[in-house]
Amino acid sequence: RVSRGLGDVYKRQGLNRETKRKRKLRPAFPQKGGPCRCERNIMENILPRREARENAFLLAFSQTFGDIPLQEALDNHHECDEEHPVDVFGQRLLRAYYEHSAEVDDLISAHLRNWTMERLPRVSLTVLRLGLAEMLYGDEKKPGVVINEAVELTKKYGADEDYQFVNGLLGTVAREQGLDAEPEQL
Repeated sequence: RVSRGLGDVYKRQGLNRETKRKRKLRPAFPQKGGPCRCERNIMENILPRREARENAFLLAFSQTFGDIPLQEALDNHHECDEEHPVDVFGQRLLRAYYEHSAEVDDLISAHLRNWTMERLPRVSLTVLRLGLAEMLYGDEKKPGVVINEAVELTKKYGADEDYQFVNGLLGTVAREQGLDAEPEQL
């Protein structure tokens, strides 16, 4: 299957622009005299990492169809898409994605065998770019988590077998960059 754009992605998920997700606040670990952790996270627009990565992916994927500067895209996204908010973590991912796009694209090109960047599916290319940007230029150095999340995004939004390619390329880059080494225990 070939992805035809963000509308196709929404269709696969059973979503449309009118669909609004209702967030339920859970009274998990309430703090004395203040809102519980879940309420505070929603007020501060902090999402779980998986959801933040997915929302950043959706915005980055939609940007592959046009040429809008990052800040303008973030502003437009914030105004128009309440369903998939981009939090601070997602914004950091997107900034790394855009600031280091040339280096990331060079890495991807260097690892393609008998393929060109133009032949890669947009979903896989976007996931690879975000994953490499997070692995190499992100604050958290957790390549295993990044690879796993990238594979899950590709399984959810990409073609049937694309996740294997994404897993292989990200794993290879992580090994070459020395990111897969376990930290020494003292």
